[in-house]
Amino acid sequence: SRIKCTAEISEPFFIKVGVHQGSVLNLIVFNITINFLAATLMNKLLISVLFTDDLGLVDEDVTKIQEIFNRWKTTLEENGLKISEPEYLFLPFSDPDAPSPDIMINSKVMAKCKSFKYLESVINKTGLCDKDVNQMISIG
Repeated sequence: SRIKCTAEISEPFFIKVGVHQGSVLNLIVFNITINFLAATLMNKLLISVLFTDDLGLVDEDVTKIQEIFNRWKTTLEENGLKISEPEYLFLPFSDPDAPSPDIMINSKVMAKCKSFKYLESVINKTGLCDKDVNQMISIG
């Protein structure tokens, strides 16, 4: 490969891992790999969502989510992939004031977030839709 800038083209170099950035093959290989790995892990939860490089695990039992997450992490690592800076959102629908339980990764507490964007919708801990409505208006 070479890198092309405005003024010059770099010296050639070999890519030793993966496929070229921006290649359609990149998406195909990723989707085949993730779908294969997900087949055995995702059927144990109430809801599981895969989109691009995002993973959503939903269940009423935090212990089950921790178990499935640990299995995901192990399975990915055994197949040459890794999880980068994960964070999670706890949605206590029956008790909005319930404290967020800890989910662990590599013996550390995983970062917690108050909202996240999924397929252009904003999902947040409060359950209110103000941020989502504002997001949709700004897109339009």
